[in-house]
Amino acid sequence: MGAVESLRRARPSVLVAHFGTRNKPKPFTSVAVFENQEKASPQSEEEDLAGSAVDAQMLAYYVWLAAARYPEYYGRTACLCLAEELPTALVAAPPEFPLWKEKEPLRLERISALLGAWLA
Repeated sequence: MGAVESLRRARPSVLVAHFGTRNKPKPFTSVAVFENQEKASPQSEEEDLAGSAVDAQMLAYYVWLAAARYPEYYGRTACLCLAEELPTALVAAPPEFPLWKEKEPLRLERISALLGAWLA
């Protein structure tokens, strides 16, 4: 995965990863024989939003765990997952992360300001 490799090689201060939406798998036979799904089935493509969200959460958590292996990131790394369609965020961060201190729901502008201050 590119995000984990960039942590390993470049050791950036900030890493922003974007996870896209995948399509729902077509009938089992086209997946099982590894054919091109567009040719194997006449069904139209359909986005798998729920599956993509689970994939993104797992991948983001994996990147966060990978960062914890390096001394410069250990205890100082936060993972914040935002989805365009969801009113909530997934956060994995140390106890001093500023979002933990907020008691009310936050607007995106406030999240951005808190992250900027934390990174400065």
